[in-house]
Amino acid sequence: MKKALVIIVFLLLSCDTNSSITKPDVFLSSEKMENILYDLTLLKAIKTSYNDQEGKALFNDAYIFRKYNIDSTILAQNQLYYAQSPKESMVIYKRIEQRLKKAKDSINALLRQEKEMKELSAE
Repeated sequence: MKKALVIIVFLLLSCDTNSSITKPDVFLSSEKMENILYDLTLLKAIKTSYNDQEGKALFNDAYIFRKYNIDSTILAQNQLYYAQSPKESMVIYKRIEQRLKKAKDSINALLRQEKEMKELSAE
């Protein structure tokens, strides 16, 4: 019982309620973070559309890391940093959502135009 009490006290004292993550050494601006997360989202969507392993192997996160000259650790540190500020994170994700919706609308418009062109040429 005494050991359990000592362990519980130790655990409570070791918990820091004011633990805030400091700004990463390689800080990504909110715009760059938005671009990275947008690209990662597109990349994931592309990967899920491929059924074969060769196609999936072409699209991996390494491309994004090279494009933005970062690594997975830098991205993870910045994601933790931005997670401390839910309002700023929400702004980033809302902008990503808007960009994805705009891209989807553009693709749908192109598909409609293509369909109309095929219908006209079939006549």
